[in-house]
Amino acid sequence: MKNICMVMLKTAVICGILASCATKLPPPTEFDKAPLLGMIYDADGAPVHNAGISVNGGENLISDINGRFIFNELARGDHRISAVKDGYEPAETVFSFLNKSQILYLCLYNAPQLLKKAKEYTELKNYQKADEFLDRTLLLDDEYAPALYLKAVISAKTEDYGQCAALLDRLAVLGYKGEEILALQSLCESMEE
Repeated sequence: MKNICMVMLKTAVICGILASCATKLPPPTEFDKAPLLGMIYDADGAPVHNAGISVNGGENLISDINGRFIFNELARGDHRISAVKDGYEPAETVFSFLNKSQILYLCLYNAPQLLKKAKEYTELKNYQKADEFLDRTLLLDDEYAPALYLKAVISAKTEDYGQCAALLDRLAVLGYKGEEILALQSLCESMEE
């Protein structure tokens, strides 16, 4: 019993000595500059590689194959972060860097992902929101046939038959003349009269 007590006492003394020698680190909120880690992903959660990232319009980085990037020395405070990649809608946000353990996540949308959101809002009959996503889609590719067709459908549903006909004419010029397009075009032209 005496040996057990002696071992416990020695262990406590050693732990006390080690604890008193430990370096006290400042809290993660106390810093002037620190590395900022970040990741860019798309609306489906997949990493976006080779995206350009800038802070406050200055330093440009390229995301790696896993969508990751690091700004080595970023000052504490607010920063404007921008991300761009061909085929994706540019993203920009103001980010408050207040904790050096923060990680910044950015999301980029491509045309099919924006179209998917437009379809979701169309199913909910929120045509205004669907139209906003279609406009964003068409900014990326103004000849993206699925977006033009859905915009024509929404125009017909909201009784804007002139816009519906114009969009369907545009699809025809691009070479799209399927049965659905011709039927919707006939409806829009008859309702426009």
